[in-house]
Amino acid sequence: MRIAIPIEEDKGKESIVCTHFGQTPSWAVYDTEKEELSIKRRESVHGGGGCAAVDEIMELKPDMIFVLGMGMGAVNKFDSLGVKVRSGDFHTVGEVLDNLENLSHLENACAGHDH
Repeated sequence: MRIAIPIEEDKGKESIVCTHFGQTPSWAVYDTEKEELSIKRRESVHGGGGCAAVDEIMELKPDMIFVLGMGMGAVNKFDSLGVKVRSGDFHTVGEVLDNLENLSHLENACAGHDH
């Protein structure tokens, strides 16, 4: 399984999860089968927004996305593409990966930009 996590900057498993999914500067992608973590820097952050970011993220071929918040449009788009959207009170890549069994479905998707 491939898990994509929005991050503030590349610090490996110590990378902080970005609170604004659509404006994240980078993505951490963890492959559970290979046990490999890779970082993908975004080409453009400005004007991307949540729904536009979905198309960009799909190039990373994720099976699951971990976010702290996400708009309903992006959640629906991921659902239609068969990608699980998960959340939880975890704030580093390492915390997310150590708690995969404790992640929950994203509830209360953001209606605005106050994530």
